[in-house]
Amino acid sequence: MKLLHILGIVLFAQVATASPSLFGSLLSAAQDVISDASVVAEAVVDEASTIVGSVISLSEAAVQNLGGTAIDLFGSLTTLIQAVPNATMGFASVDLSASEFLLTGQDPFFNASRDVFFVLYTNENPNGVNVTAATIASTTYNSSNPTRIVIHGYLNNHLSVMNIEIRQQYLALGNFNVIIVDWGYGAFDISYLNARLRVNSVSIQVAGLINTMISNNLTTYNQTVVVGHSLGGQTAGLTGKKIVGGKIRAVIALDPAGPLFPIQPSTSTVQPTDAQYVEAIHCNGGGFGMLEPCAQADFFPNWGTLQPGCADALVCPHLRCYDLFAESIAKTDRFVATKCASYSEITKTTCTNQGGSYVMGGEAPNSGISGIFYLATAGASPFALGG
Repeated sequence: MKLLHILGIVLFAQVATASPSLFGSLLSAAQDVISDASVVAEAVVDEASTIVGSVISLSEAAVQNLGGTAIDLFGSLTTLIQAVPNATMGFASVDLSASEFLLTGQDPFFNASRDVFFVLYTNENPNGVNVTAATIASTTYNSSNPTRIVIHGYLNNHLSVMNIEIRQQYLALGNFNVIIVDWGYGAFDISYLNARLRVNSVSIQVAGLINTMISNNLTTYNQTVVVGHSLGGQTAGLTGKKIVGGKIRAVIALDPAGPLFPIQPSTSTVQPTDAQYVEAIHCNGGGFGMLEPCAQADFFPNWGTLQPGCADALVCPHLRCYDLFAESIAKTDRFVATKCASYSEITKTTCTNQGGSYVMGGEAPNSGISGIFYLATAGASPFALGG
């Protein structure tokens, strides 16, 4: 069943590539159907989430291979959302946490306890090995080294570009235990809604691994950092909430997913209390990412919505976030940021310098800082402008 599911996604992407006019027809039909604000939420959930899922399924391949076709599709989607009053707000503000918890263990296509797995990378074994809480001690895992856990987002798995970039940077920097969480069986779904409903069950598995490792003296709270992108960013926060007996060193949320999450941070999103230190990097706020501050320290590179060098307004800025973080691991002191007076300044693309010296991302993570931060980056790698 899973193979057929994935093959269906691939086939849909091929059809979309061959017939971009199909998307135009879908978008026009959706505009005809949505006639007033009272049906916006239903229309967005039933139609736009499917369209978003279909478009994102082209994501990296589209940006790299389809060029103008992909950009046209994303532009059409943006036009649809903006054409319907309050559609984006209605879509983004739906809190599905209750449904999410009800579906835990009841999803006919995804069982987190069976389908989530962990891949350990170390300098002694850079090719990776699948591990569980019971087997990790018998691998090249070294309890003396810091542990970094990385969680991917929608339509990704442990072999996705994000995971490769981040773990390579950690291992190039020094001796780390890098554990990649693979929930690709749940993330590869043509319905974004389905994937969003699975994040809590994924976080249960990740937290279970961490709790067992801590209780078995394989790691400590202070040695453990969880990094996540998009849906993985929200999963990282939910993981932090489930750690028993203390708080892990840090949760780093890279453009945590916005659609179908509450606008304000809550128990179903990443929050400032999820770890000793919580950092969010906002790259596509109001698009595929969460717009509002949700961490102790919220960084808004290039004002947090669009990114330089991106030809589209959704996918490229959203993916840029993990590029920035990966580069920051090796160049911590170069992503220099300015602390602003408030988030409202960010929305007005202004920042009143509050003094102090701050950097975004990096290794080791920040500690003891809070507030709203702005920085500019380049439009291509290397992205850091400081230093």
